[in-house]
Amino acid sequence: MPADLMGRVHLARVVPDAAAVARLGKWFYTIWWLFNSASEEGSSQAFCVQQGMNMVTRAWGVGRRYDTDSDDSKIGGMIQASAVPRAPEISSSLLKVSGDQSSGFFERPKPQYELVPASNFVNVKLAPYNAIGDGVHDDKDALNSALRAVVGTEKILWVPAGVYLISDTVFIPSGAKVVGQSWSQIMGRGIKFQNINSLRAVVKVGNVGDVGSVEIQDLIFTVKGKAAGAIVLQWNIHEASQGSDAMWGMSNTDSSSSLPPS
Repeated sequence: MPADLMGRVHLARVVPDAAAVARLGKWFYTIWWLFNSASEEGSSQAFCVQQGMNMVTRAWGVGRRYDTDSDDSKIGGMIQASAVPRAPEISSSLLKVSGDQSSGFFERPKPQYELVPASNFVNVKLAPYNAIGDGVHDDKDALNSALRAVVGTEKILWVPAGVYLISDTVFIPSGAKVVGQSWSQIMGRGIKFQNINSLRAVVKVGNVGDVGSVEIQDLIFTVKGKAAGAIVLQWNIHEASQGSDAMWGMSNTDSSSSLPPS
């Protein structure tokens, strides 16, 4: 944790009710410093840091955790909320050196495009593309046309919230920038994705041998119905420089129930 944040992480309460356990059962947090946290009445299983108390702990667990000290063969028991004796050992080669962004594990923040004018965003639902995004109409041609149009320009393709059903591959070429909204879905469905002996990409990023840059955010790539022959995402492009090809806030899934009930 950066030095300027030390001593300013506050734990208000941990309440291990059934809903919280169901929601957080697979999560594990590491907190390096707890300081002057407020105490609050709660379940007897909750851990509270008393008012005015300083505590340093290497790790803080909520939910299930794996600990080889207890049993190599299975996941340890449920930890409702407590400090734990052991923390993950992180190789120094993965940690950044202060002031040196090239050190440690490579990361590239999600682009916010805050300096890009609104006129540079292309809405795939507007003319001339007119995608529908209702999970019923085939939006393959609209998506592919819009993607071709933004490449080589300063434009960014915006895919508003919706379910964009496609009957064949959507191709994202080198140079494209695509932004979804609340996990917009691109959903493959139909005969072209059904043959396991003739695999076909739902979304294909670049062609084999391509080198360039692609930025994709906040989308779900998925299928609906019979799709034994679907490759949900086929990534071919190689980065032109470290991190030039990237996705943020993405999910690939196989779902037959991603649409709201009609």
